Amino acid sequence: MNISISTDTVIEITSTSAKSGGNISSDGGATVTARGIIWATSQNPTISLSTKTNNGTGTGAFTSELTSLSANTTYYVRAYATNSAGTAYGNEVSFKTSSAQTTTVPTLTTTSASSITQSTATSGGNISAEGGATVTARGVIWATSQNPTIALSTKTNNGTGTGSFTSELTSLSANTTYYVRAYATNSVGTAYGNEVSFKTNTVVTPSTGVTDLCGKTYKEIIIGNQTWTSENLSTCKYRNGDPIPHVKDDATWASLTTGAYCYFNNDSVKYAAIYGKIYNWFAVNDSRGLAPAGWHIPTQTEMTTLVNTVGGAATAGGKMKTAGTTYCSTNTSGTNSSGFSGLPAGDRRGFNGVFNNIGVFGGFWSSTQFDSSNSWNFRLYCNSAEATIGNDGKRHGFSVRIIKD
Repeated sequence: MNISISTDTVIEITSTSAKSGGNISSDGGATVTARGIIWATSQNPTISLSTKTNNGTGTGAFTSELTSLSANTTYYVRAYATNSAGTAYGNEVSFKTSSAQTTTVPTLTTTSASSITQSTATSGGNISAEGGATVTARGVIWATSQNPTIALSTKTNNGTGTGSFTSELTSLSANTTYYVRAYATNSVGTAYGNEVSFKTNTVVTPSTGVTDLCGKTYKEIIIGNQTWTSENLSTCKYRNGDPIPHVKDDATWASLTTGAYCYFNNDSVKYAAIYGKIYNWFAVNDSRGLAPAGWHIPTQTEMTTLVNTVGGAATAGGKMKTAGTTYCSTNTSGTNSSGFSGLPAGDRRGFNGVFNNIGVFGGFWSSTQFDSSNSWNFRLYCNSAEATIGNDGKRHGFSVRIIKD
């Protein structure tokens, strides 16, 4: 009785490997002492060749791995089984290996810079193809000269693999042009995305800032396409020269329907130089003008533009607050990377004139009315990275920042 054996169809074919096997349904009356598959580039291969597997003994099914194959080549495969009477072969099957895959560096693009401040910006990249080998490092690289490479230390590391990623560029110099490229590294080497460039914001010195009618000069800060003062307003006069009433009494403040200012806790010695003045919204909206010529109180839309330029409401607060704990004892994410230099000047309540929240948050009026009783403002909180835009009663007292026309 002869050995009865069949050869499996070849599967999982690559450029260098494949899988087959066989099934021995009868050992021919003598124990099968060796079994496996044999392959060659010519038909009817036999066990005299070295390109074979050894898959144990006995009857039944077995699976074999074909290795060290050549790409784009036709092979012929037979299962075999040996007993004391000799070797039997299964039916012959053939297959062709796939073409060899050429491994290259990754393919990627660089994301345009955004959220640009004096010292930070955001960029990133998108890796559309790994190049046949896993991306083991990716990020962005930047420099003040063109075509930066990963030999520089000014780079980020944003993980591995394909897809998009976002990078934070830090420790930048003000008023400086930078060149940025995304990079991705695999076993072949490092590839770079297209180069993008941007210019960081500039802080204007006090000598070229704006001076109010009471003689105070304010620093300017360019954030995106807007120019702001980086200090709270402290003018005592409207633009036409009329004095702004200084109201100390709580009850009087709470009953006002006209413009007024005060200092926090009515203490100009302690608070004026740091926090400036607190104004009600009637002063902001006075037709005589609260801001010096060439400047104005920001609209709610201009405030929203500022927040979005700095990175969006969720993180802009941290970038707009002064760093450290001198003014905020619990300062969450306060870096002042935008140069806005927001301070927690507190507020004065509109319904009773009581001072509150110094060292907790800073509120800043806009010129935009919310309804007949309330107007828009935004707040920077010590314990949050957010910049919050909301509305409060017009009798309320907040700080004021001004923006260039």
